[in-house]
Amino acid sequence: MKNKVLRALMVVVAVAAFGAAGYATWVLEQRVADERSTADTFERQARQLALGLTDLRAALQAFVAEGQNTTPWLKTAGDLHAAATTQTAALRGIARTPDAQGVIEGAMESVAALGKTDQRAREFLESAQRLTVSDIVFGEAAPLTARAIDAIDVARGHESVASATTLEHLRVQQVYALGGAALVAFIALLCLLPLPARLDDAIDTPARDSAAEAGLGIGHIPAGHGDGGHRKPEPPASEERPSKPWPSASAALTALSGTADICTALAKVQEPRELPALLERAAAVLNAAGIVVWMPDGLAGALKPALAHGYPPHLVTRMGTIPVDADNATAAAFRTKSVQSMPADAQGNAAVAAPLVTADGCSGVLAAELKAGGDATSAASAAAIIAAQLATLISPTAPAAKGHE
Repeated sequence: MKNKVLRALMVVVAVAAFGAAGYATWVLEQRVADERSTADTFERQARQLALGLTDLRAALQAFVAEGQNTTPWLKTAGDLHAAATTQTAALRGIARTPDAQGVIEGAMESVAALGKTDQRAREFLESAQRLTVSDIVFGEAAPLTARAIDAIDVARGHESVASATTLEHLRVQQVYALGGAALVAFIALLCLLPLPARLDDAIDTPARDSAAEAGLGIGHIPAGHGDGGHRKPEPPASEERPSKPWPSASAALTALSGTADICTALAKVQEPRELPALLERAAAVLNAAGIVVWMPDGLAGALKPALAHGYPPHLVTRMGTIPVDADNATAAAFRTKSVQSMPADAQGNAAVAAPLVTADGCSGVLAAELKAGGDATSAASAAAIIAAQLATLISPTAPAAKGHE
């Protein structure tokens, strides 16, 4: 991605994602702390209640212990029972799971029954019926106390499991928040990394688009090319003509052999669907990046692309039409029925336009945009041969074809 605005936007998105994830993690951490505090409060009060019930049971047993003064124990038992009643109700209030609440309600019933048992034991103690008091303390009060303590322990287990589940859920949410932020940052990083351009992207650049709209890169004809010749502009007198090595005999024979093969294949064409593959072979022989066959469009006589190789379909559509009187090599080749060549310059690669001439007139133009470093003069002859053979397959489709003879 090269757009600076989009790159900056990706950075902002990544920073915002980490900021949101950090805030969410902080909020979840506060909830984790609250959950632990609530669980610790319940656990502490449950232990205190269990210890209080244990002390209450010992105080009741002291009613019948030999050698003990029962008066202090009566007061202690009363205070412990009152505290147990209050603590059980408070524990029920902070319990959050239905299971723990139900178990604590059972403990509240046991504590209430324990109060009645304590009252009966006091009454029999006043009448000096210590044996009956002993039966009440050990036969009724002890089981009620044990039942209440067991209920409190069960409630502690339910609350502990619920607290652990809640903490795990909060931790998972934190992981999701941080993972989401990391994923957004990773995607943003991928967008910021320089990636190899695809072939379509490499073709569909502003320079190539403008070249296509100008007629396959064969734009305005410089001096020396409007008459259908193959001359290049003469260099200034102060400059030396650059020397250029002639192609070797083997290279020339190879190009000639390839051109002959293509002409032979064109002579054997029976269906139009065979032409795209032959255009690809022609591009290889001409060392062309792309080839377009232009044909007259109806009575208007404007040239439109009929066949193309090397360009995506949407780019061929954008080429539009070329008036036959346009000031470019394609239109000039159609008007003059002679090969036009364009050397490479700062605005585009070299190109060549060869007319498709028959006895009935000019039926179209074979325009080839050469690859970087390609020589239009060297490719002109091969393009003319291929165009001559291709012309035998195509007939003029507009009166304008003869109008320019």
